[in-house]
Amino acid sequence: MAKYRAWAAVVAGLGLVGLWLAGCTDAESNLQSPKAEKRIEALRALGKQQSDEAVQKIAEVVNDQDHAVACEAVRVLAQTRRPAALKVLKQVATADKRDAVRREAVTQYGAYQESLDTLREVAKADPDATVRAEAVTSMHRQRSLADVPLLVEIAETEQDLLVQARAVDAVEHLIGGVRFGYDPKSSPAERRKALERMRSQAIRIAASVIEYEKQKNR
Repeated sequence: MAKYRAWAAVVAGLGLVGLWLAGCTDAESNLQSPKAEKRIEALRALGKQQSDEAVQKIAEVVNDQDHAVACEAVRVLAQTRRPAALKVLKQVATADKRDAVRREAVTQYGAYQESLDTLREVAKADPDATVRAEAVTSMHRQRSLADVPLLVEIAETEQDLLVQARAVDAVEHLIGGVRFGYDPKSSPAERRKALERMRSQAIRIAASVIEYEKQKNR
């Protein structure tokens, strides 16, 4: 009886392995499906494998012609939290030709501390305003007081009102909710005065908070 139980356990184990391998095969084959929903389903299944091999297969789907599928590949990569996936996200955030896919990569990669240098680059230089705005918002989420001077500079030089408003909002929240009276719907002269008030106060406040934190942690 004991031998029978042991053999049954082995057989059951082999069966589970077989099912797992079959699931992997199905996921990979579905990446080639003509149906977008099937490709998305396959991406999510691969993401659960948590391996560099799966990351490589998911990364290939970032080039999918369907933007919804490509953006889902970006999200799944971020969820794996693997270093290989983060390298792909960084590249997509800075080099992909599609605005929607770059924006999704900025959102997902921007949740990681190591993304700050990339976010700074994108916020200053990406050709699409919505991508720049998303980079600014991600910088805000990182709660980096050291970036207040850069955000002030972006707000002052940015021509797009969405990006400018996001930069002002980020500064105001980073320094504790101080308001400078900025309204993107106001006249250029009124916006300029608000930005001048921000420059005169925000950088000094941020520097004071950073110094206070240093003293407190000694």
